[in-house]
Amino acid sequence: MNEIKCCQEVFFYNCHLERDIARTNKTLMENVFIMVVCIELRIPLFLVGRPGSSKSLAKTILFDAMLGNASRRYPYRELKQAQMVTFQCSPITAKSGIENAFSQCAQLQRDKDLDTFVSVVVLDDMDMADNSTGMPLQTLPQLLDDGVLGLESPATHKKVAFIGISGHVPEPALVNRGVIVQTEVPDLQQLKDIASSMCISDSDLITPLIEPMAKSYLEIVETTSKTTGEFFGLRDFYRFLKTVFNFTDKSRRKATWHELLYSIKRNFGGLDSVVAPAEILRKNLTTVVRFELEPRPSDPDCTLLGLVQTQLQSDGRYLLLMTENYGSLNIIQQTLFKRLDIKYITMFGSSFPGDQKDTKVCLYLEEIKYFMQNGSTVVLLNLERLYGSLQDALNQYYIYFGGERYVDLGLPTHRIKCPVHKNFRLIVVEEKNTVYKKFPKTLLSRFEKHVFTHTNILPLEQIRVAHELEDWVKTLMTQRKDIGRRAKVEDVFIGYNGDTCASVVLDIWDKHKHLEYTMEKDSKVLREAKSVLLWCATPELLERIDSSSLSNPEKKFLKGLYLTEQAHDSLIQYLNVAIVLRQRRQLFTQITTHSKLISAVQKTDISKATEICAENISILRTLTSFETEEQFVKTIRQHIQRADKDPSLLFVQCDAGDENDNLIAFARYCVTDQLEKMKDELRAPVHVVLIIQLQRGTSYTGFQCGLWHSVHIDDLKTEQI
Repeated sequence: MNEIKCCQEVFFYNCHLERDIARTNKTLMENVFIMVVCIELRIPLFLVGRPGSSKSLAKTILFDAMLGNASRRYPYRELKQAQMVTFQCSPITAKSGIENAFSQCAQLQRDKDLDTFVSVVVLDDMDMADNSTGMPLQTLPQLLDDGVLGLESPATHKKVAFIGISGHVPEPALVNRGVIVQTEVPDLQQLKDIASSMCISDSDLITPLIEPMAKSYLEIVETTSKTTGEFFGLRDFYRFLKTVFNFTDKSRRKATWHELLYSIKRNFGGLDSVVAPAEILRKNLTTVVRFELEPRPSDPDCTLLGLVQTQLQSDGRYLLLMTENYGSLNIIQQTLFKRLDIKYITMFGSSFPGDQKDTKVCLYLEEIKYFMQNGSTVVLLNLERLYGSLQDALNQYYIYFGGERYVDLGLPTHRIKCPVHKNFRLIVVEEKNTVYKKFPKTLLSRFEKHVFTHTNILPLEQIRVAHELEDWVKTLMTQRKDIGRRAKVEDVFIGYNGDTCASVVLDIWDKHKHLEYTMEKDSKVLREAKSVLLWCATPELLERIDSSSLSNPEKKFLKGLYLTEQAHDSLIQYLNVAIVLRQRRQLFTQITTHSKLISAVQKTDISKATEICAENISILRTLTSFETEEQFVKTIRQHIQRADKDPSLLFVQCDAGDENDNLIAFARYCVTDQLEKMKDELRAPVHVVLIIQLQRGTSYTGFQCGLWHSVHIDDLKTEQI
């Protein structure tokens, strides 16, 4: 064992290691050693371990070290020159992609002295390919045996080295053909050793913090693994450690409590409802750090706004913002991006069935490649199929050439090198349930994760009004008649979700931002917020108002508002009120209904009610009948071009809204995006009405405010005005 350990140290310590790579990382040392041996002997190697267990890092280190006679250090000059062909596996990986990687390596070995040269196929994140419909890993057994397929004749140069990197053990048919090394989770002592090695220059300042930080990490992982599995990984711990180290390195003093709080919030966010990382850290630091209630002037901003701002200004991990649903994008745009003055580009993944093919993913990758090169800030939504192809970019393990940084983007059949501008930033906005249930664990630790809610972004005065609005909703939903049955808020206020009250208050508050803050402003905002919620309420609300504990004047006010000032009787009535009587300059309305959708025969009645020419009224077929984004967008553009100088009205419809919420969110994005792109061609208002059909009793949480106006009309019957 001592001889093997000495060999490991010789190969490891003679590699070029960056300053922040731990020299005592036993797992990394073992990975480097076994890779050297298997590459030299052309033995297939399967490296298995949790995210952050130094698998990809070992590959990157050896890529720089094994250069044959041109190697920097002596032991590697005696070994073969290794040329690696890395293939990034993803859910869109095809068999031909893996076969091409082996063929490319075989060609590299042709006419070479195989005693001094070896080419290596590296399959990164093999477990991601398990989700591919083409089952690409089934082609590996033959390739690992002889490097050939089918009736091809074996040849010496076709036998190449192979490294498979995976988060879990591959099937026996593969691992039986090579060596498998499975890394375990480091214990407390190993974490302490790694941390001490990473922070050796400030050992006196940070050493007292290392053990409490390592204990906190292990406790956080143990707590979360019981409910959500491997949500946090070693990458989160290393980043946590580096963040604290940066504070001590710059200030030349011990880290303050607020600096530690900032560090743990940046690296252990996303599961605030399950675990309280800050409290765990506080408990373990009781005897080491002085806890101060108020931050010092030099302390960092620990609010979500401050965390995101710092992240976007630094070269850290990319950002994952977790929301209730895509409706929260409106709040994110109004708060985070607007306040931070961020110029960004939005990429919203299509939910149309014809766009779920690999070719569409390739088109998205081409767009991402362009933005990477130009240093844009890109916001991605509903693009889970794309993230697996961005693994190398998310790792941020760059290859430097000619002063440029490069990463690999994984396509179904090959990889492409892409330069990454220093100003490029990536923000992924995803629904919480999607992240918890569908995100591959290998992806999670590559992001800096934050849950976006109104309580961690709105000012205190707005939060107070939002809570008052929530209490008002609870008053209407908690009544004697509900004893024995569970009344759902979203059955009465259609589209209601956890962020509804906050988004309404935020939108109304912005409209009155010219007013000084007073209690009267609170009352005015609250009153208008109740009106906004009444617009999306079902007729059942009237009965609930009567039997509620609200005061009689408020009952009278609410019922009068719903029955007289608002328009819930029919679609015709609403359009007449909104477009003609109130003269809305441009209408963006989302109408939910329990009745049938409208058809072209109703154009005449709609034209009379809105005073818009029937030729300029388009009633599209249901969203589910469109096959691709291209078809849908083409229809929108045709409507805008046909209307020319006269006002027009576009109806977009969707049945089974509770089952197509992502499709509806994407349709809203497409409509506003196309109107923005064609704004120079617009010579008259284009009113847009999105009608969503819902079955009674189904749950829909897509409430909208701001640009879009949410309305519920139980029956769309077209009455004459």
